Amino acid sequence: MKTTWVNSSSKDAIILKLLDNYEESVLTEFKWTPFRSWLTASLPTEIPTHVLIYSYYKKLINKGENYPIYGKMFSFYNFSRQLISFAKEMALYKISIADLPSETSSDKELKSLLQLCLKENLSEKNLADLIEKDFDLTNIVTTHPFLTDYFDYSLHKKFVDQGIESINLFDVTPKSESYRHALNPRIEIESIAQEIIRDQISAQDILIICADSSYYDVIKQIFDRYKIPHGFAHKSHLSRVAVAATAYLNCFIKKDVASLIHAFEQNCFSTSINNPCLNYINQFIFKLEDCTYEHHTISNELNQELLNRNELSLLLEEEKEFNLFIQKNADIINLILTQNNPKEILHIVFNQCVEHFKNTEYFKEVYTVKNTIEELSTYLETMDDLLYLVDCLSQTMVNEESSVLGRVGITDCTHPLPSRKRSYVVGASQRNFPAFSSYSGIFDESYRAKTPFPSMQDRFDAYMNQLKWIEHSATDELYYTYSVLDYQGKKSESAFEIESKFSSIGELNCNSNNYRFIEKHTLSPEIAQSLFFKDDLLHGSISSFEKYFECPYAYFVNYGLRVNEQSRTELAANTIGSIQHAILEHACRTYGKDYAKITREEMLAIAQGQISLLKTLLPKEVLKINCIITKMIDNLQISFEFLADMELNTSFIPSHFEYKFTSTYFEHIKINGYIDRIDFASNLLRIIDYKSSSKSITETSFKAGLKLQLLTYLILATKEFDREPCGAYYYSLKNDNIDIAAAKVTRGNLVEFTEEDYHQNFMKNHRLSGWTFNESELLDYDGRHCVGIRTSSKGLSFTIYDFNLIDQVLKELYQLLVDKLQQGLIPVDPVEGACTYCKYQTICRFKGEQRKEKALVYADCSLKKGSDTDEMES
Repeated sequence: MKTTWVNSSSKDAIILKLLDNYEESVLTEFKWTPFRSWLTASLPTEIPTHVLIYSYYKKLINKGENYPIYGKMFSFYNFSRQLISFAKEMALYKISIADLPSETSSDKELKSLLQLCLKENLSEKNLADLIEKDFDLTNIVTTHPFLTDYFDYSLHKKFVDQGIESINLFDVTPKSESYRHALNPRIEIESIAQEIIRDQISAQDILIICADSSYYDVIKQIFDRYKIPHGFAHKSHLSRVAVAATAYLNCFIKKDVASLIHAFEQNCFSTSINNPCLNYINQFIFKLEDCTYEHHTISNELNQELLNRNELSLLLEEEKEFNLFIQKNADIINLILTQNNPKEILHIVFNQCVEHFKNTEYFKEVYTVKNTIEELSTYLETMDDLLYLVDCLSQTMVNEESSVLGRVGITDCTHPLPSRKRSYVVGASQRNFPAFSSYSGIFDESYRAKTPFPSMQDRFDAYMNQLKWIEHSATDELYYTYSVLDYQGKKSESAFEIESKFSSIGELNCNSNNYRFIEKHTLSPEIAQSLFFKDDLLHGSISSFEKYFECPYAYFVNYGLRVNEQSRTELAANTIGSIQHAILEHACRTYGKDYAKITREEMLAIAQGQISLLKTLLPKEVLKINCIITKMIDNLQISFEFLADMELNTSFIPSHFEYKFTSTYFEHIKINGYIDRIDFASNLLRIIDYKSSSKSITETSFKAGLKLQLLTYLILATKEFDREPCGAYYYSLKNDNIDIAAAKVTRGNLVEFTEEDYHQNFMKNHRLSGWTFNESELLDYDGRHCVGIRTSSKGLSFTIYDFNLIDQVLKELYQLLVDKLQQGLIPVDPVEGACTYCKYQTICRFKGEQRKEKALVYADCSLKKGSDTDEMES
């Protein structure tokens, strides 16, 4: 019987190769084993590494004060693991404590800690003694497995030099080689899949070598789509069972809400946690003890100004789901809260894993977790000790291997498979190839350079020597490929070791369907009528009509199908905006034109009801709410500084606030809405619309139907109150930073900025933004408060817009809207920027080019009038 050294991941493929070479149907004279397993076969049973690390960890845990540099790291699993691992290497190479560096305090502490390690029962000591004896190499056969450990490599090389029988699986030379690139990893793999199909190469004749393990998932997705049979010789991932076990263990250790949620998210239990319940927990639950009784936080009497009907309904549903959740899981939660015995906890956790992962797919993982828990259970005495087990289990990896026989073989650079007709080395960029791993951590390359350990150069040479198998992995074609960009857009360079072999780098050819079928979505007139019209009238707010002109399809989904996101109360701009509006409305009603004199205390008192409700609804964000409200009041006080000056320079008086209206002025349309503020002066009328950010309106955006609100308000208000229009403006409650230079040049002299200069900049940045329709000095005495009004040598100068023409534009735009909806025209046709925050992108999946905004009516007609319409503002 011949013992053959072979990597377990490639055993089946190598056996098939040998059967083919020997022209036999069976191999009866071979016994297959990995090289390191053969070495340690005659040694005493080894103490499991995690038990060894734990034993050492317990010795160190109370000695931290004696080690000022590393003492605080003793409680970490990885620290003890690195020490034990390095001590094992020392034992293997027979390196003594005296051989270690001791120049610095850090070196001396490490030396002392390693001395303790070497007193442990390290099996490597026995192996080092065993190797000094002569091995019987009779009936030993090697297939030249890839040995990443330099000690194993050196010993294997020594045996080969002694003349043991060797089977060379890589004695071929490819007929052709090339180096090619693609834009990104997905295109790289898709190009290869298309090439395999196009060349009609049998799957069993293809080998794919991944220089980057992240390619595994991409290969699986694309090959599954192209129906290319494939198998992975070596693919590792975190153990699903171990992850669940650590999640459940953390519940008992930490006894907090976050750990419980994580455990449910990892499917540790037979029941699950749904999103409504999760939302309620994230919003209202502080401690795990709060999950032991029903909650009734939400009531139907909550303030409707801040909490609308949909939000209230959603919160009530979430509260109901939470209460159902705690009823179903009361036993689990109580067990977590009351159980503090480590042995019992381990028993509970393991039984739960066995129960939950009955599927044979997880049998090996369950068995691995079982062994780890059983081996450590004897030593774990306190709840703190369980943290060690959590660290240990959280690093449990499992190999997900599948047969590569009769299909495309997928492996990495360190797990060779026998040569095939064609081989692809994918992801072979400078970052990933040759991917030699240097030592890091406590015992990095700089530390090892001061010891008798093999040098980095020796290890690199050994690695590159073994990597030569790739050059002989194909009989016909060997292709190296890489992507020039990753998914984040970061650039990748070609690998020097590969590029130096070729005169040029080609490009992978990936065929893609560039023709994009864009469906012209339409509805029948009957369906459109039933969806959008009621009593032959189109109902809605002005902002909803603007949505149609932004993207007809988004309007259809939102207002036709009534597809809406679940409405939640949160610290969003609109929530704070509603509080600001309430303060402004109260101030104007109470003080009239002197509303800016309202005090900080009064503003807080007005907002207190809504603030209290916010704190009730968002108890975990009380500090954040306090900060935001303080900032909001500060901003309002700054805004009032400008508004007070504006009111001193205008004859207009605030007359109506949050004015609710319903209008059928425009044919076939019924509009509902609120106007923030309407001001009167003599027979003149002015509209002011408060905004939380800077807003402006251009002729193009207005004629494109994208800025209808402000001017529609003005039209309807003038009809409602039978007054002449004077202006319609936005006022931004946001106080942006104002950039001011340190000085200015006046008539050749450098003059520093004064407080007056700052004030002028402040006033300019806070002006009302909108359109003016009347050259009345009643609007702005000094021309400093409205965009479009300025001072000139002749007095005030105005940019005036034609009110009657704007009335006509609005009528035509609204008629255009009605006509299009009556015809059922709902194309996916977004204007630039419409998709940025659109919540319906997952429905329309639009990937085309957004259209630029352009006038839909009166395109060649200016809406301005007067001789100075083209003057620049001062």
